[in-house]
Amino acid sequence: SQIYMDNILKSSIAGASSSIYGLMGIFVSMRITHKIGEIKIQTFLIPLICIINEIIISFYQPKDRIGHIAHVAGALTGILIGYLYERFTKTK
Repeated sequence: SQIYMDNILKSSIAGASSSIYGLMGIFVSMRITHKIGEIKIQTFLIPLICIINEIIISFYQPKDRIGHIAHVAGALTGILIGYLYERFTKTK
């Protein structure tokens, strides 16, 4: 997704911050699927605010050379990986 945006904007960037968002997504997904104790609203609210913030910034500051769309993609990928990991590694 970010490569597509970079081709439109004619710029390139490099970094690993999307992996941090991916870890955040894994945490949220695994916290929900484990259902350990009470699931507090902060488990959803803080990552949701971060993702919405990245989407808004990607529209209003598209040339700031930060991969905002890559951050969103990292978070969504982390949520998917966390869910799939929990689903397929549980012992019966």
